[in-house]
Amino acid sequence: MPKVSVIIPVYNVENYLAQCLDSICNQTIKDIEIICVNDASTDNSLNILKNYADKDKRISIINNESNINAGPSRNKGLAQANGEYIYFIDSDDYLHLNALEKITSVMDNSKNTDFCMFYNIQYNEKTKETENINTFSQFNIKELTEVYCQDNIEKFCYAEVPAWLKVYRHSFITQNNICFDELKGANDQYFYFQTIFKANKAILLPENLIVHRTNVKNSLVMQRTKHFDCMYKSYEMVLQLIGPQNDNIKNILIDITINNLFHFYNKASKEDQKKLNKGLKQFFKSINFPEPIKNYQKYNWYNQYINLMSPITLKKILQLIFSLTNQDTHKVLTILGIKIKFKRGEK
Repeated sequence: MPKVSVIIPVYNVENYLAQCLDSICNQTIKDIEIICVNDASTDNSLNILKNYADKDKRISIINNESNINAGPSRNKGLAQANGEYIYFIDSDDYLHLNALEKITSVMDNSKNTDFCMFYNIQYNEKTKETENINTFSQFNIKELTEVYCQDNIEKFCYAEVPAWLKVYRHSFITQNNICFDELKGANDQYFYFQTIFKANKAILLPENLIVHRTNVKNSLVMQRTKHFDCMYKSYEMVLQLIGPQNDNIKNILIDITINNLFHFYNKASKEDQKKLNKGLKQFFKSINFPEPIKNYQKYNWYNQYINLMSPITLKKILQLIFSLTNQDTHKVLTILGIKIKFKRGEK
């Protein structure tokens, strides 16, 4: 049994794939298997995979006949995995060379731990700038820490969801039948919430062990406004995991979902925002808020939500400034709080 199964969904990443594979093949821990799932790439990605597989027998290739997206591709790789631990990496990212050895070492020393979560460095492909990202800032830790998941479930809900930020114990994944959904986008969220709701204990490792590219042309994240429906569906799927009784966790899910939607909405062009408005309003109307909406004023998205759902129009402004009411013998015109009475005319 290999120590780690590394699963890599691959789709049209010819410019970045070699760096990703080099970072895996050259890990200081050698006892790994590398399962690459070519998702019907139309560029040179498959040839790159074949060249690497010829040189490194730890690499196997699953070749999808048609494009099925990252989630199902990861599931295919998972079905063939034999490792004690499972790690999913995106094919345009790359690991520090000692990452897997460091993670498996700390997990070996904690037999009841279901997954390990770590920091990352974001590399902006457009600006060439880097930023250190604290994946689990809610915990406010500075050293390796073991955490019981169910005692800290609210903090875990607010942690970063991507699968490439965790290494999982294989038996934990299989025993709980955890898998990715088939959505084109946002498929990390459902997988992550399954894990935190079922996990016993996790290790938080506050070290930057992976470089994650952002602003990559044609990446799914860059096309997120085309797939808002995936975010709506992901919310509904996670909601089913939560169940009807836990309003506190439901409020957290609502907060996370609306924040994410507005994050990508605000990055969209004005033309795209107009296209998104109808679906966004319909989704917001479908949310069964556990509390009156006024109780959500503490959340960052509240004002934008109110403006979208109840936009301030000229008619509403005039209604706030002027009002005309009928009394028995008079009409009352109110202008900015000042009342002026007029005698009613004869009919």
